Amino acid sequence: MMEDNINTSNSNLVQPVEVDSSHKVSDQSVVTNTPSESISSNTKCTDSTGLQDLPIDKGNGVEFPVVNEDDSSNTESYETSTAEVRSSNNASSSSLDNTSDPSSSHASDEELSVSEESTDLRPNDVSSRPAESSTSNSIPLTQKFILVADVGSTIVRCHIYNKAAQLVSQAELKTKLIYPSAGAVELECDELWDKFLSVIKMALSDGDFNTADIACMGITTFRNSFVTWDRDTGKPFHNINMWQDKRTQAQTKAWNSSFTLAALKKGSGLLHSITGSQRFKAGYALKFMTQAVPLRLNWMINNTSKLKSRLKEKKVMFGTVDTWLLWKLSGERVWATDRASASGTLMYDTFQNMWSSMILSLVGIPMHILPPIVDTSGQIGVVDESIFGTEIPITGLVGDQQASLFGHCCFKPGDMKLTLGTGSFLNVNIGSKPLASITGIYPLVAWDIKNSITFTAEASSITVGTCIDWLKSTGIIQDVSSTSDIAKSVPDTNGCYFVPAFAGLPAPINDDTAGALLIGMTPTVTSAHIVRAVLESIAFVIKLQYETMVAESGHSVSHIRVDGGVSNNDFLLQCLADILQKPIHRPQTVNMTSRGAALLAGLGAGIWSCQSDLVALSPEAKIFKPQKNWHHYREVITEWERAVRRCKSWGKS
Repeated sequence: MMEDNINTSNSNLVQPVEVDSSHKVSDQSVVTNTPSESISSNTKCTDSTGLQDLPIDKGNGVEFPVVNEDDSSNTESYETSTAEVRSSNNASSSSLDNTSDPSSSHASDEELSVSEESTDLRPNDVSSRPAESSTSNSIPLTQKFILVADVGSTIVRCHIYNKAAQLVSQAELKTKLIYPSAGAVELECDELWDKFLSVIKMALSDGDFNTADIACMGITTFRNSFVTWDRDTGKPFHNINMWQDKRTQAQTKAWNSSFTLAALKKGSGLLHSITGSQRFKAGYALKFMTQAVPLRLNWMINNTSKLKSRLKEKKVMFGTVDTWLLWKLSGERVWATDRASASGTLMYDTFQNMWSSMILSLVGIPMHILPPIVDTSGQIGVVDESIFGTEIPITGLVGDQQASLFGHCCFKPGDMKLTLGTGSFLNVNIGSKPLASITGIYPLVAWDIKNSITFTAEASSITVGTCIDWLKSTGIIQDVSSTSDIAKSVPDTNGCYFVPAFAGLPAPINDDTAGALLIGMTPTVTSAHIVRAVLESIAFVIKLQYETMVAESGHSVSHIRVDGGVSNNDFLLQCLADILQKPIHRPQTVNMTSRGAALLAGLGAGIWSCQSDLVALSPEAKIFKPQKNWHHYREVITEWERAVRRCKSWGKS
């Protein structure tokens, strides 16, 4: 049996494209060969990852991807405060037919693969520059504050941290999504940019900071949303296309039932059976989704005349939200995305770590519009002096869920976090090799630091917030914060069960035609029973995902760290601890997305030397310990799974 071998002999470190003031990309190309780097256990400051991650080929080209179902930063809708603007100076698988005991062990499949060579397919007009090393000596001791811009789907935040990773100032502003036509969900570019600048200025002003006090900046954004703009003028061709946009539903359905995709999956399955390659296994499970970028980008190209015509002239630049903000901040000089954000687009090969020529050619997207890929932490760019009056190094760039994983210091394989907000996102560190899944548990890049890539497996459900909203909109509850106490007021659900399938059922069930269901109603069922049933259903879905993830990854999990607005619900966290039989750790601050971006930026700027420095800065946590009541939940989950079978395929009838 052969394991995946990653070529490290000629590791091409792709750097951001720097564009001159006339918006024309330089025609000079410089690629540096970066030697392999690993963390030595003999060094004074040893990373706490427990990994000796091999550097991975940093090419910018071919993929065999898996789909990522994405969501926003998840802490937006259910924060304790509902003020539009807030500033502070002192802020410190269980299958459906076989319910398994969470205390039982899970066997892992042995990884089989083939060695694969990376190819650099960057366009001729893309230039690269060598990485700039940074040490703590490069930053004056007085400049130890880290500014983080945390961009969610409907809220933009700015947090400022000190060297102890403590929050010292914060501000936030809401953005407004627009719905110009049926299924369309967009965000105006100018509004996001204006709110982005305003919230940074607010945090600086309210914290009594000068921009000269800021050592570096980190950016974390929601994923799978994009914009395209003119290479010469810098003007966008359209609004930001949001991950919730559904205009490609028919196209997505047609692709997933097409002969082309069926043939590709069959061929991939055959090659996997012969070679054991995880990459071909991922191809066998390939499925397009509206949340992923390729088909939405294809739709935008075909329905935006100016974009289509300029594309033929090779005058189009594409970017996810992080790329576009970096472009604007740098004075339209730096065009790049980080590997973690790129891996979630379905246009990236998680196994070869480069853009996917296969997916791009399949859906008709030219390679030349995609930005170069850079490290998550390091010298990425500089904020143009004209924006805030002082240049600020940009040393962290990362997607929201990966930022949260890093913020929790999940540095070892098996370290797991759960974000509970608008959706739920379960992520586990799977180490230095991605794992393919046929259940919809997607392998993504977690972060890329100094040529060492760490991967994560991710499972998501986008209906957590919808469930809470439904309870409130129907009048069952008046206040979101009361749900925990209401659920605790009754010993059980009195025989009623809820299936949270407002948008179908996620992995590992994977039924987008399932319908939400409330069943088992009797005259004695009260609103408290329904609230408890809804909260338990959220936990039961996560249980299915947890068990599948542990079984596929083969990593043991000691405890689960949580964050996000809904993680303030004590009943839900205790329920999770009981049914998973794992301690649930809730830190004092539940906004780990911003904190993770701050840690990555500070690491990239040399404020901290290595990941072990960061572990010592972890905030204290409240621990929800498992109670010995699995015997009670075993029967409840069995009945809930019977309800799930009732609601499956509802949309087909």
